Amino acid sequence: MASEKMEIAALEHLKDNPVLRHLDPGEMEKVIGLSERKTYRAGDFVFLQDAEAKTMFIVEKGRVGIIIQPTRTTQVTVSTESRGGAFGWAALVHPQRRYTASAKCSRIFISLGVNTDKSGFSIA
Repeated sequence: MASEKMEIAALEHLKDNPVLRHLDPGEMEKVIGLSERKTYRAGDFVFLQDAEAKTMFIVEKGRVGIIIQPTRTTQVTVSTESRGGAFGWAALVHPQRRYTASAKCSRIFISLGVNTDKSGFSIA
């Protein structure tokens, strides 16, 4: 029952997401099946720059900063994502499947992570 509620809530959220709203119901169901809801606290890293990219994230609630580290001692926040925003695109498009930036929570946030490493995932 809890899983079913998550699926319905996730489906409603994803239907309005600018990244995914063009999907037909069957494709949307497939994305839900590859997804997992996670909660992060302020200060938590969702992933680090150069880590293996397996998941694209969609922010359901909260805020996350996208940070690049051009040198060992310099960090630059290049963007922030909040409700409806998506990040972790390297999981879909980067040839070596490496994150090109880090993602750090600036507020408690809940995300829906779409695991692109699972069998059957395709963006075609």
